[in-house]
Amino acid sequence: MAIEGSRGNRIREVIEYIINNFDQSIKIEKLAEIANMSNPSLHRHFKEVTSMSPNQFKKQLRLQEARRMLLADATDIANIAFRVGYESQSQFSREYSRMFGLMQVYKGALLQLGKVIILVKTLAPVKK
Repeated sequence: MAIEGSRGNRIREVIEYIINNFDQSIKIEKLAEIANMSNPSLHRHFKEVTSMSPNQFKKQLRLQEARRMLLADATDIANIAFRVGYESQSQFSREYSRMFGLMQVYKGALLQLGKVIILVKTLAPVKK
């Protein structure tokens, strides 16, 4: 259990802030202010706790939420990208494919960088 005002508790507050605001633009200065630390100190202590930087943590939350939304309803990928905080669909597509791979197969739909293609029984190439 983290003691109030302890470094661990302050990092927990930053993590909670990121979780509650991952779809917004978050400046490192704001996170450092929440933690009452300098920017470099926040980065160091945040990475000790999470094994990633605050920005990487936010990006992972965004992509996980986007994946959840895509798997639940893959109809509007551009809208989902904006809903999780991306300003650019192309940036979202690049980062999504880096994290999850180029293609995601689920419920008979192939999600490929913003396209929804209905699959028929196999992934055989379409004959022309």
